[in-house]
Amino acid sequence: MLKAIGGIVLGYIALMVFFFGVFTGLYLALGPERVFQPGTFQISMLWLVLALVGALVAGVLAGLVCHAVSRNLRVCRVFAIIVFLLAIVVCLPVMMADQAPQPRGSEPLPTMEAMQRGQAPIWMHLLSAALSGGGVLLGARLKRE
Repeated sequence: MLKAIGGIVLGYIALMVFFFGVFTGLYLALGPERVFQPGTFQISMLWLVLALVGALVAGVLAGLVCHAVSRNLRVCRVFAIIVFLLAIVVCLPVMMADQAPQPRGSEPLPTMEAMQRGQAPIWMHLLSAALSGGGVLLGARLKRE
């Protein structure tokens, strides 16, 4: 039981560290002009693609870690469901917020403020949650083989 809980906790930590580290670096490398559409906080197609690929890779990494610790595919399946549901729950307030484009000035934004004010289409949140959960399953299967 301890290995199962440890696998889930360490897998989730790996997912979050990867996700925040990579996306903070990408935001700093690309800058707000390539992350957002001109004059708004709506995210660009480039960022949409990077976010979806990042969600899948983060899920795979989390699945690898979870399986390496728990050594149990059933635990990884439960973890995949947890990742999917947590991603949906975290995104619910964002998905329920006003989707009208918010104007963005030309002043530089701190990374955390940009993350909070960025506006993604609702379908992106759902697809990202599915890719993260699916990535966990894929990572667990890769580790098993």
